[in-house]
Amino acid sequence: MMWIPSRGRPRPTPHEPSERAAAQNACRNAIAAIGLFSGINNILTLTGALLMLAGVDAIVLQNHLQHLS
Repeated sequence: MMWIPSRGRPRPTPHEPSERAAAQNACRNAIAAIGLFSGINNILTLTGALLMLAGVDAIVLQNHLQHLS
């Protein structure tokens, strides 16, 4: 069998950005916006549960269990 060299895409030179790096640079702002939106959404989702937990904790500590029903 004869050895045939790879005919794939040539490797970029050190000063030439790769295709993946160019795509990441083009989408950097969109990725940051998605991350920010996700973080704010997570905080808002957890806020209600944390406030309810704080209220139940205050009622249990004061032994006013009749207020929970």
